[in-house]
Amino acid sequence: MKAETQSVHLAKMMQNHMVYPEYQLVLAPVLVSKNRLKKLKKDDVFLLGLNILDMFLMKDDTIYANVVLNSNKTSCFLSIVKTDNKPIKAYDSKKYEMIVFSFGKIQSREITVDHKIDISALNLKFATLIRNHKLHAKAKLINVDNEIAMQIKEVL
Repeated sequence: MKAETQSVHLAKMMQNHMVYPEYQLVLAPVLVSKNRLKKLKKDDVFLLGLNILDMFLMKDDTIYANVVLNSNKTSCFLSIVKTDNKPIKAYDSKKYEMIVFSFGKIQSREITVDHKIDISALNLKFATLIRNHKLHAKAKLINVDNEIAMQIKEVL
């Protein structure tokens, strides 16, 4: 019993210990009406206006890299196509607010062009809507008339 407790405690400590910098895998930030966000409910759909899954590595309010999804026979991974250090501009408006859809956090020791990052631990079918650095809703990636969209599954 004691060894079991120690191993569980050690596993939790290692999960909280960051070895490499941690980034959010996100879609491009989107401006949305504040009224629309207040009335957000289950099964609402956000049309993102994207034909391809254009994703970024973001930390705090800075985009560090543009990434594309690749796969081979055994795994899925991200390839960095462009490095950047572009802060997201704070949008000061009474009517609109900037939101981000995040697929989760990943760690990478380096951010350089052509570097590959394993994402087998992430589920790219589901994302979270982040508003003001807080989780606001859970969403599912869907296809609407050959456009990428997010369907709200739960408002938090």
